Amino acid sequence: MKKKSILITVSAVFIVFPIVFILLFFNSKKFTVGFYSLSDFEVSTIQANINEIFPEEKVDFVVLDNSKNIEEQLIALPKKINLLFAPDGIALRQAQTFLESLDENILSKVSSTLRESFKMSDDALTCLPVALETFEILIKKDIFNSKELKQIQNLNQLIEVMTYSSDFMKFPVCLDGADDQTLFFFVSMLMSLNGNTAEAEGFELLKNEINLKKNCPPELKTALDNAVELKKKGLLHPEWIRLTKKDMQAFMEFNSCAVGLLSTTTHVNLSKEVLSKFRCLGTPQLYDMEKKLIPTRIICVAKPVNEKSGDDLSAKADKIIEFFTGDEGQAKLCNSLGLSPVNVESSASDPYLLLGRYWVASAKLANPTIEKMLYDNLKDMKLFAEEIRRYILVDGFGY
Repeated sequence: MKKKSILITVSAVFIVFPIVFILLFFNSKKFTVGFYSLSDFEVSTIQANINEIFPEEKVDFVVLDNSKNIEEQLIALPKKINLLFAPDGIALRQAQTFLESLDENILSKVSSTLRESFKMSDDALTCLPVALETFEILIKKDIFNSKELKQIQNLNQLIEVMTYSSDFMKFPVCLDGADDQTLFFFVSMLMSLNGNTAEAEGFELLKNEINLKKNCPPELKTALDNAVELKKKGLLHPEWIRLTKKDMQAFMEFNSCAVGLLSTTTHVNLSKEVLSKFRCLGTPQLYDMEKKLIPTRIICVAKPVNEKSGDDLSAKADKIIEFFTGDEGQAKLCNSLGLSPVNVESSASDPYLLLGRYWVASAKLANPTIEKMLYDNLKDMKLFAEEIRRYILVDGFGY
């Protein structure tokens, strides 16, 4: 009986082990696309694009934990990622030692602004831009025509436009400050109009401890005080940091907004009827080219180092990268995402989407918004957003 039991056990081992080995082998050979810190809509849209364009390819998709940084997950994940989509910022840049170098010739079809922006240490190109989102000003056409306004090129001009519009209505400036991305866009825009970025030395302390009462760099404090002044002057709604996208859309629809500050994703969700009442002034930028920095959210594609992937999986990754950075793929991807293409030769079904590309091209550099320059995980970004709102709520008193 004992011998029979041993025989059964040994037989089971010889049967099960090859099956497990085969499963592990084929699983390790499966092409996997990862996503980091993108919206659910962006993830599902990119997935749909890949499945539609490459129906013959069997692709697994995995969403990384955006409360953790990228590199630790690339190391720890049992399922190795062959292709990664993530926004530009410190999270992606810190992970560049885990990313393969890419062909720089692919950047030949993007603006010189983006080429300069994607130069990393040792000039290694480890990620490529595929779509971008900008921040803009919309102003009621009747106000625009009466003032004969032009491109806003400094903070004083921005305040002048807002002040002039206050003659037409109370709290004329609309901003959905309850949305973290909009909040960060707004603060980044104010910083850029002051000629500042989050690369200044004082931001190192804020990176380590998210406490604006203790660690508020002067470059950031100036921008936050600008926002406080706009509220005190009655230009921004007293509760603008709590206004949602739906609130903003309602204000614009029912003529309770003279000036709208909004991102690409907010713009594309407005009705044509609402947009027909406004004139787009683009992204405010300084006239001085040396300080002409434009806050931009850029979705990138990268190829994680994966020694076990083999030539076939590596070739699949290259094939998808080539498509999404080419003319046709850019148009298809950006039209479905509602974001601006980066390829200067790519078209878009909505001509508005092309504007973001041109605004970026007119700047010296396209910088990530402030939170993506400081923090490599969503948890810290949310803490930072709440710190900013607390500052605004008390008008900077005690800071």
